[in-house]
Amino acid sequence: MRKPLVFSLLIIVFLIFAVNNVLAQGLQFDGFLESYYSIKLKDDHDFIGERSRFRLNLRNSSDNMYMFASLNGVSNGIIEDDELEVEIHEAYLEYTQPLWDVKIGRQIYSWGKADGVRITDVLSPCDYSEFITRDFDEIRIPVDSVKYRYLFPMADLELVWIPTFTEPVYPGDEDNPWYVEKGIKVNSAEEVENELGNSELAARLSFYLNGIDFSFSTAYLWDDEATYHKTGATFTPEYHRLRFYGLDLSKPVNDFVIRFESAYYQGKYFSADNNCGLLERDYVHSLAGLDWYPGNNWTVTTQLTNKYIFDYEDEIEEDESQTILILNLSKKFYRETLELANMVYYETDERDGFNRISLDYAVNDNLHFLTGIDYFFGDEGEFANYDDNDSLWVKVKYDF
Repeated sequence: MRKPLVFSLLIIVFLIFAVNNVLAQGLQFDGFLESYYSIKLKDDHDFIGERSRFRLNLRNSSDNMYMFASLNGVSNGIIEDDELEVEIHEAYLEYTQPLWDVKIGRQIYSWGKADGVRITDVLSPCDYSEFITRDFDEIRIPVDSVKYRYLFPMADLELVWIPTFTEPVYPGDEDNPWYVEKGIKVNSAEEVENELGNSELAARLSFYLNGIDFSFSTAYLWDDEATYHKTGATFTPEYHRLRFYGLDLSKPVNDFVIRFESAYYQGKYFSADNNCGLLERDYVHSLAGLDWYPGNNWTVTTQLTNKYIFDYEDEIEEDESQTILILNLSKKFYRETLELANMVYYETDERDGFNRISLDYAVNDNLHFLTGIDYFFGDEGEFANYDDNDSLWVKVKYDF
């Protein structure tokens, strides 16, 4: 997935010069520099995060052509042995007409109304190398794709073709502090061949009416979560096809914004305690959210998510119903230069969760100093797996 620095630079330079003859306006650029460090609050107080990142965005446009290229460089002292890794984050050309446009290249998709959780946001896979402690800007992985959009008076239709499958990223070995021991012998994952028949297809119809926005979406795609196929005493991760149907909406009401999102997944393979280690079932994943803006720079966001498996059997390793409550409180002080926030994920059945308390100080429009505490709690469940990774972290970010 990563590209060497020289190769990435050459591709971006080529894109710039390839379209320069048809783009009338000057080249524009922006980006940021960022450093992040976190240290464990338990045991030996080792560093659990140590990374620096830069982003360079280049853009150019004419009357009906737009070019965007983004270069991402990361040096991670914990996961990647401090080696500088550079990749093309996004790089695409967009051609626009009054009623339609088409975008071709490497893109990031962000569907739905949920904040900090994926319901209908299914097209861009995720990098979970450090679980969910990174910003979603870092977690989403771009995909090479073609997007066509047609504009109606109060709606638009998006059609997406993703010719090749991009795998998500998980902690790969025990040297990563976010690696969770599976307790089984696992072979390398079966790769999805780069064939036309393995393409992913998606469509979304979005409506923008007076006082309410809502969308219908569907996709035929690969499940980002590989399923472990059992052969004797070993397991082999394999990816399977899914059909997906989604709905999302948001409606402002006075000081509130009501959000709802739901997705029906057809043909999901779940790990099970049987001879083949699998059971195929459909499931629905839904979210109800409420944002409250009471004034005085306060923001209160609540979200409730539920995942329910149809035709459930006790052999399935996941629970039949899983509910997560997400609460986010934030308050800005000193002419909005200082923001205090508290975000909590709470899994109601296992009674485990994740709590992040953060402080963001804006020295000016370009320079931010941030610090916070990440706290995992519970005895069982996904969040409880990281109970030893409670940490104190600091971040410095400069936008240019």
